[in-house]
Amino acid sequence: IEYPCKRLEDNEWGSLSKGQYLYNNSLATFEGRLNTAWGDGYGHRSNKFFFGAPYLDGRRPSIFLGRGIYTRHKFVALDVDPKTHELTERWRWMNNQKGSPWYGNGYHNYAIVDVDWDGRDEIVWGSMVIDDNGKGLSTTGFGHGDAQHHGDLDPYMWGQEGWFCLEDRPGNNFRDLTTSKLYHRFSAGDDDGRAIAGNFSNAYPGCQMSSARESMITSSVTHENLPVSTSAATGMSQNFRCYWDGDLCEETFNYINGKNTAGSINKFGVGSIETLPGSLTNNDTKGTPNFMGDILGDWREEFIMRTSDNNIRIYTTTTPTTWRNYSLWYDHQYRNGMVWEMCGYNQPPHTSYFLGEL
Repeated sequence: IEYPCKRLEDNEWGSLSKGQYLYNNSLATFEGRLNTAWGDGYGHRSNKFFFGAPYLDGRRPSIFLGRGIYTRHKFVALDVDPKTHELTERWRWMNNQKGSPWYGNGYHNYAIVDVDWDGRDEIVWGSMVIDDNGKGLSTTGFGHGDAQHHGDLDPYMWGQEGWFCLEDRPGNNFRDLTTSKLYHRFSAGDDDGRAIAGNFSNAYPGCQMSSARESMITSSVTHENLPVSTSAATGMSQNFRCYWDGDLCEETFNYINGKNTAGSINKFGVGSIETLPGSLTNNDTKGTPNFMGDILGDWREEFIMRTSDNNIRIYTTTTPTTWRNYSLWYDHQYRNGMVWEMCGYNQPPHTSYFLGEL
């Protein structure tokens, strides 16, 4: 079938027929069409792709496809007939209206989350959320950013929350994912390009959150800064969160010595507790793994990493634990996260529930 999220819609080609730009020295004309449609003429904004498998009816997975982050967005949700494999369109989203509260709110990643706990999944597209029916649910209108984290980050309050860093309106925000009500907002003078959220320490209730520009760590429970600076928070890398050792606190992952070096597991207040020997991180300064998830099923998480000779290795913890839990794969939000994790700037999956000691 024709790819449903087209680079240019039929009415955007004008007098330039499809494919004509390949011939007759029409490249400049085509670039002009792209610039009018997307805001650049060289294809960067029009070639941001995303995919996933949300349960939009609460019963069966659909196919979700997305395109665009900085300006316009194009989404389509397709249902699959289990007998014939025929695809039918469930809904479609198009927005290219400057000044709209939905315009330009995409991130370099996205997430599938049942934000309102009704059993049907929503699309968390950075600064906005699209409901299971393909309609806008809520938005901050804060625009584009690079990193986001979602879950029951405040276990003492009803609902799913999200922690986001921002580039368009620099800083961060912690908010209710259903209504986009702000619980915490920090404004910065420049792009706040990194963020992390998780239950990293039992010294503070709930989750601890930080971003690159805010100097202090933020509490998901009080919504205020904790008496710990980001620079002093040893072992709280703003990259991937993970479960590695035997307690219920999360650890973080990062490179050990700069871009394209070995991966390291870091513990809050301690620092590196494990280096993944022979591994190399990906994506230059982003320093991400090939993949991370509860692959073996004991609720701790494994890392798939590349080696210098372009093979892959799976790294797993050898630390015993006294805690028992179902495999994280049984959690609906986490399982979806395993699908969209590698879209754009890789982000770690989170469970829908708070895992920790209250």
